[in-house]
Amino acid sequence: MEGLDKFEEEDGLFMYDHFGSADYDNVEDFIRYLYHTEGVQIFYVDHLTALAAQEDDERKALETIMARLGGIVKELPIWVCLISHLATPDGKPHEEGGRVMIRHFKGSRSIGYWCHHMYGLERDQQNEDEDIRTTTVFRCLKDRVTGQSTGKTFNLGYDHDTGKLLERADNVAYGGHPFGDDSEDTPF
Repeated sequence: MEGLDKFEEEDGLFMYDHFGSADYDNVEDFIRYLYHTEGVQIFYVDHLTALAAQEDDERKALETIMARLGGIVKELPIWVCLISHLATPDGKPHEEGGRVMIRHFKGSRSIGYWCHHMYGLERDQQNEDEDIRTTTVFRCLKDRVTGQSTGKTFNLGYDHDTGKLLERADNVAYGGHPFGDDSEDTPF
């Protein structure tokens, strides 16, 4: 909380309190307001699926929301990072290290269409080996700009002292495969 308080005191962080439900119109109004009044250019929406949760047709609502987000980032010089829930995969569950794919994102067709970059975080949080259990694979699922980063991975380890994820230099075994098995050693 100390870090959050520091950001708020220095006017570096604005949070939208939606009281458990969110309406995309209100979120878009807040984005516009912060851009025009405070000069904010980086926004995080956590989580995207909450914006469509109360709709009768979640898929259609996500398609509309993604199209509108695509429009606002073309209109304003802003960057929007979306957090999305994942659908249950066939095979190995995500919490046991199952590989994240674009099709696992709820509303994946519209997310995949509108996003310039997509990333998946993978971790076998049930593994008995603490190194594996606390190591996250950061996987680039989509790189619209050059395509060169798509499929690349790097490892993040959890630092218990700082609470931060830091890039790991070692190559911890993960689900029988070494991290970065489909990429070079250097991240993006």
